This record gives sequence, structure tokens and C-alpha cells, in this order.
Amino acid sequence: MVPSTGVRIAMHVALFRFTRTLVQVLQGIYLTMHYVPDIAAQYESVDYLQHEVAFGLVYRTAFPWNVAGEIVGLVCLGILFDYAYRRAKRN
Repeated sequence: MVPSTGVRIAMHVALFRFTRTLVQVLQGIYLTMHYVPDIAAQYESVDYLQHEVAFGLVYRTAFPWNVAGEIVGLVCLGILFDYAYRRAKRN
């Protein structure tokens, strides 16, 4: 049995949201393990994270890009659902 188009879109949206949330949680855990929340040593902590931790710079710069990508993805999904709703309502 093949699911309808709406169900397939909903499944893709759920998978997309779950994957993005899982990536952000794992990145947050990784960054939290190496970050020291001390105001006086904040620069040294971020510098250590960027230069001493393996792939620290990649993880630190990828986190904001993931958030921006999620926002853009949600906007695109909203446009897709709005278009699909208007098209279904027209018919």
C-alpha cells in the first residue's frame, strides 16, 4: 500500500525535523563537554575549543549554520504546505 502524497510529505517533514534536532542535540552535547562557562576565561575557552579540540572549529561554526538551515527549511516547508493547501482547495 502506497501512502498518499500528504502522508509522504508529512513523513518527510517528520524525518527532517527529527534529523535536524538530533544533529543539534549531539553538537550541543559535544560543545558543552569542552566549554567552560566562566566570564573571565571566556576567550580562552573558545580559543581552546577552536584550536585544541579535534574538529572544534568545524563544530563551533557548523552549529549556527544548522540553525539557519533549519529556519530556511521550515520556511520552505511552510510555503510547500501553503501551496499544496491552496491547490487542493482550488480543486
